[in-house]
Amino acid sequence: MKAKINSLSFKIIISFYGLLYFIGFIIPLFSNYTSITRVEIYTVPLAFLLFTIGAFWCWYNERIGGYILLGWHLIIWCFAIFLWPDGEMTLVFAFPILIISALLIRNWHKININSYSDSIQQWKLVLRVLLINYVIIYCLVVFSDVAANILGIQLHSDATSVNAWNFSQMETSILVFELLLFMLAAAFSLKSELVAGLLLVIWYVLLAIACNAYQRIGNSGPWTLFSIPIFAQGLLYILIYFRQKKQIILL
Repeated sequence: MKAKINSLSFKIIISFYGLLYFIGFIIPLFSNYTSITRVEIYTVPLAFLLFTIGAFWCWYNERIGGYILLGWHLIIWCFAIFLWPDGEMTLVFAFPILIISALLIRNWHKININSYSDSIQQWKLVLRVLLINYVIIYCLVVFSDVAANILGIQLHSDATSVNAWNFSQMETSILVFELLLFMLAAAFSLKSELVAGLLLVIWYVLLAIACNAYQRIGNSGPWTLFSIPIFAQGLLYILIYFRQKKQIILL
């Protein structure tokens, strides 16, 4: 019963979000038509259409709706990185939907699959869903930052606002190393939450040091917005490990 109540609350929140989405992004798109780029004319309604489909499906099947909204969240990141020069605020707007989508998927599994009746298994599922999204987003962000150095091509829609064009070999190496460390943590999350959590915390600390030591790294990419949720996820992995260990001891 509690899961169903939570699901209803999430659906209402998503519907309200859709209304804000329409008012804040779709109406201004046509009222300020002359100031909108051709790319935005097509991509903004496309993203809104996908969100609407996901929100609609949430009322009938939380898992399908949740996965559609996760896809919407990834598309928003793609558009913000490659097509929308001033798309940082859309990432802030999209982040709560990522969390709600993962929770909707959790609720569906809790209600329909017996193996997810345990709260620890439910939260493992949530963290797994979030981590998969973070892996994809991380690859996109790093690739967009180092592509100019490695491939010699421009991927950003507005080169004048990007600081990634003159990365030194050291800065590029740091970004690649951080990516590999993150991937290692993601791999360990399948076997050991403790190791994965510790690696994510170490990843966050090293990234914070790199952003302070190298201005171009700190100014390129949405590292602050991206890194804090991952740091929190690392702490949650550690918490889950000790909670699970405590349950085993009690048994």
